[in-house]
Amino acid sequence: MSLFESNMKFLNKQYSSLVQLVGDEATEFDQPLLTRNNEPNFKISLKENSYFLHSKYNAREEAKKWVKSLLDDIKGVKHICIFGVGMGYFLEELLEECHAKDVFIFEPSVEVFEAWVNTRDISQVLSHPKIRIVAVGADPYLPLQIADEIAGHITGTFKLIVPPIYKRLYPELLANFETNLKDMMIKSISNMQTNKLYENTWITNILFNLKTIIRTPTLWEMKDLWKGSGARAIIVGSGPSLKKDVHYLHLLKDKCLIIAAGSSIQALQHFGIDPHFVVSMDGSSNNNKVFDNIDTSRVPLVFCPPVYYEIVDKYQSGKYYVGFENDPITKYMLKENEIPNFFSTSTVTGTAIQIAAFFGMTEIILMGQDLSYTEDEYYAPGVNHVAEDQKEKYIKKTDMWVENVEGGRNKTIGSMEVLRQDVELLVQVMKHRGVNIVNTSKKGAVIQGTTWISMDDLFPQLEMLESREYVPSKYISISNDADQEGKKNEIIIKLENVLKANENLSNTLHKLVASINKLQKVLSIRNYNKVNHEILKINELWNEVTKEDVFNVFYSYSLSHYINIYMRYVTEIVETNNIFKKAELIILHLGSLVHKMKEFSPELEGTIKSSIKRLEDD
Repeated sequence: MSLFESNMKFLNKQYSSLVQLVGDEATEFDQPLLTRNNEPNFKISLKENSYFLHSKYNAREEAKKWVKSLLDDIKGVKHICIFGVGMGYFLEELLEECHAKDVFIFEPSVEVFEAWVNTRDISQVLSHPKIRIVAVGADPYLPLQIADEIAGHITGTFKLIVPPIYKRLYPELLANFETNLKDMMIKSISNMQTNKLYENTWITNILFNLKTIIRTPTLWEMKDLWKGSGARAIIVGSGPSLKKDVHYLHLLKDKCLIIAAGSSIQALQHFGIDPHFVVSMDGSSNNNKVFDNIDTSRVPLVFCPPVYYEIVDKYQSGKYYVGFENDPITKYMLKENEIPNFFSTSTVTGTAIQIAAFFGMTEIILMGQDLSYTEDEYYAPGVNHVAEDQKEKYIKKTDMWVENVEGGRNKTIGSMEVLRQDVELLVQVMKHRGVNIVNTSKKGAVIQGTTWISMDDLFPQLEMLESREYVPSKYISISNDADQEGKKNEIIIKLENVLKANENLSNTLHKLVASINKLQKVLSIRNYNKVNHEILKINELWNEVTKEDVFNVFYSYSLSHYINIYMRYVTEIVETNNIFKKAELIILHLGSLVHKMKEFSPELEGTIKSSIKRLEDD
């Protein structure tokens, strides 16, 4: 078997997604470029220049010197990402010297990776137990995907390291990747904090909203409705700049789809404008105040199941729902394929953008999306669900600044920066899907990836668009009463089955707690056989738990914050050879999770019983 065939066999087994990047064995590698020390090297051409990836004399020695120069920087670092591995020398020396728990690999050149596979044995280094991710390629969306994956692993200190040649070869890609890493880590922390805050609220909203969902259509019939038509959508936010351009919306009602993102519905009705629909997803009871201040009979509502249920209960106009990819409960309860599912973002603007793209629109316009305190103002006129003294308090507390679209600076705060960065990430995803996002928010914060155009300049172009009917009711049919009643009965039966499953799971959790407590006792006397016996017993009980639908659907959703923390330590638990250290990790991390699950069990029972009563009383 040739070296190439051996490497391909290894990739097929360990990294099958990378196989397609490597073509058939190429003749150019029959006589590989060698260093003076007879090591395979590679010359890469970029922008009419050629560069050797490694020293022309001694590639391994060069790699050793580079890693030694990093030792102080990576000492005690738990997670390392290496951007660029060349022909493997950099990676081999790094793995030899570093004490990190995890190593993530991003090689931006398919050409380099192919040369490595053709000329050197990759199996030993890429099968190293520290390696968690191996990603290859310069796809513009790939750095974002890798950053997201890495953010999901982090439990301690992190360091990005880059061989000097890669800093010269890929400065823009590297800068983009560094930004993605920063943004995804901030987003990961923000998501975990949000999940912890709303762990009980969201599941209550989803289950309580089932009463409305079974009588409400989705937006599925509008999928790709305006694909290729040149139709455009305007996503309206409640930022202060809205007052400067809101008058244009009166003139564009039949030219563009106008979507109110959350609280902007207050501002729009204040100015006498009814958008084609309003989107709401906020699960907090504070969101109720937004809809207390508007006429809900005038504008259709598109809601996500986790939205605060009282809003949905009392809303008077037409209602439609869409799903989130990370909501397994709605999918489990309905078992319907025709639900538009979008990925969750920290701002309702992100959901509105995805809805417009779902309709087939390839140009989406942002208005009033300031994502900062433009001219020291908090909201557009008419947005009054937050008291004036509270708004002033927020603005006075600001200690951050962000660049605005006119070259100046706006005040902002950390939570608003998370929203802005989240929108920027979505803009990148949309661009990858062929959707262009135009920002018209005067003096609003810069949103990287968007095209900024003043609405004054854009309006003449929009005014020339074909007039259309954008009202959802024109395109969506309503199910009959018999179908709705059948759905209700099916859901009641499912909820009753979940109650029984939750009772069984609760019993298993009691056994787990007893076994974890026993593990702690036998650990204190350092009895190897007894410790090992309890670990095996805990593993068996935990496997029982994780096989149950009630865990994978309800517990995994509501306790995702705690499960994510535990999952970040699973690799360390599995790979720890010291049985006593393994026991300590199980007691600490699995023990904490099981404790939260025990607390959650009666709460879930109560919520399900209340949901069943709501359905039966309807």
